Amino acid sequence: EVTAEDMKTHKKGEIQITNEKGRLSQREIERMLEEAEKFKDEDELTRGEMIAKENLMLYMRRTRKAMDDIDQDKILKRDRDRLEKKLEEVDIWLDQGTAKAGKE
Repeated sequence: EVTAEDMKTHKKGEIQITNEKGRLSQREIERMLEEAEKFKDEDELTRGEMIAKENLMLYMRRTRKAMDDIDQDKILKRDRDRLEKKLEEVDIWLDQGTAKAGKE
């Protein structure tokens, strides 16, 4: 409970401060901060994975565009087929999402 008084008019007022329902306690806040610190390294790895996958998808998009732009006579069919097969393999690998980065 807090009391305040206006020095000029001498009016007094009181207010009671209570822990509102739904608010976190100091203990809960500290626990959440500890958990955040605990998982910080894992979060950084996950972020790195996401960036690497996005970069790989961008590279694949550029490669496909370049293949579409190349005159059929400038690349051997065998090479085009091999490249298309590798791009499909990478698509499958990305769709599976099983690759995880590790600390090295």
